[in-house]
Amino acid sequence: MKLELEQLAKELDRRKENSKDVVVDSRKTYTQPGLVTGKGEVEGEELKLVIAESKAPSTLWQEKYPLTEWAHQQLAEKTGIPMRYYNRMMDERRFDLLAENVNAWIKTKERRLIRILDGNVRAILSDKYRPMDSYDLLFCAMKEFKQHDVDIHRCDLTETHMYVKAIDPTIFQEWVDKLKRGTEVEVESPTYAVDSVTAKLDISEEKKKDLLDYFTTQEAPTQWGIANAVSRLAQDEEKAENQVELEKAGSDIAILEPEEFLRLTRGG
Repeated sequence: MKLELEQLAKELDRRKENSKDVVVDSRKTYTQPGLVTGKGEVEGEELKLVIAESKAPSTLWQEKYPLTEWAHQQLAEKTGIPMRYYNRMMDERRFDLLAENVNAWIKTKERRLIRILDGNVRAILSDKYRPMDSYDLLFCAMKEFKQHDVDIHRCDLTETHMYVKAIDPTIFQEWVDKLKRGTEVEVESPTYAVDSVTAKLDISEEKKKDLLDYFTTQEAPTQWGIANAVSRLAQDEEKAENQVELEKAGSDIAILEPEEFLRLTRGG
């Protein structure tokens, strides 16, 4: 979710108002298949986490929550279920089998911090975990940004991360000088250079073809050109986490010392 700073603040404020944390004994939690509804109609089935708690001597309180993708990963980790097997049960919609597997291993004597946002479990953590929400982090950071006259260029908010790209004008010129230097460092073999960069960044074969295409058809055969091609590849990513990772990689390539860049792209 790409946002302006004001939009980011509003969304974080909304999330803060619509979130809650519950500390429970893991033996009072279990999973079961549940219906997915939308606009008053049943749209399918999903796995839900049930939290059972005694509110009074004769009253048992239960809440059922869907899980986010991140919470599913954490649940698999907490129960020791291999992620590949967990995902297979999810993909094949075997929620009955998935619930049976989770429930067999979830009943350990541990207290868990369950973090809930918009009616969905977003995290399953130890009760010793100290929450630090993006809302509080942003406003702490903003105080520092104002003190140093920092410019905000981009904000992203995902299920698990908040990204704020900020530039300090006092060091910006030094960074620009390094970028200009990269325009003078030539790439002798675009194919070898792309092979080396994709191996270093663990980029897939499919994306490597796109990177080579961007580099050879849209950019100059220089250090700056291949850095730009990596940044262009980032625009194809759907997830902000992957976009930010590739953009950072592009920036890192752009400011490499010429000797280090040449060792990377020429070998030896």
